[in-house]
Amino acid sequence: MHPPIRTQLLLLFLVAFAACTKASDARRDHLLAGPHGWIDVTVHAPQGTAAAAGGASSPNGQAPCEMTFLVNGEVLLDETGDLAQADAAKNPLGYRFLVPAGNLNSELTISRCVKDLHLPLAVAMDKDHLVQMAFDGQHLAVTATGPYAPSTLDAVHGDVATLQARAEASDGTLATLTKLAIACVALNVVVLAAVFLRKAR
Repeated sequence: MHPPIRTQLLLLFLVAFAACTKASDARRDHLLAGPHGWIDVTVHAPQGTAAAAGGASSPNGQAPCEMTFLVNGEVLLDETGDLAQADAAKNPLGYRFLVPAGNLNSELTISRCVKDLHLPLAVAMDKDHLVQMAFDGQHLAVTATGPYAPSTLDAVHGDVATLQARAEASDGTLATLTKLAIACVALNVVVLAAVFLRKAR
């Protein structure tokens, strides 16, 4: 007996989703295995939207912006967001991508909320560097670049172990100082008692 068609479709969806996830992980592993860097993209609302006037999204139901970001023809971002509202909240949308090192051809596309914008930008990506890019409402440009070492679980574990070692060392030093302080107080008491007894005689 064959399973119901809905069950078959659900299984097919789960298999397809798992395949996409594995492909993404495999692509990331491939990039990490070679010279690579990172691109940070901050996207502000295009001029002509409500954010350009400093307000939130228009009350007439203006469509959110659809954004795509490509590097050497590979789609790294395909997302919809309310750029006007993000700007009004002073929290613009931003994304970070792992990319291969070398001379890259990037392109940011924004549509739906405005007439289609195609913003190409050539990027020279050095190994282990972060390139920060921003769309200011009119132009896409590189705003900063520099060395970048992302945090890893191993690095975090090492930092925690170092902090624990320092805490234990501090605890040991504190215990020693406490013992010395107690010994000093006891010595002072003995000295004062001896002086008092000598005077009493």
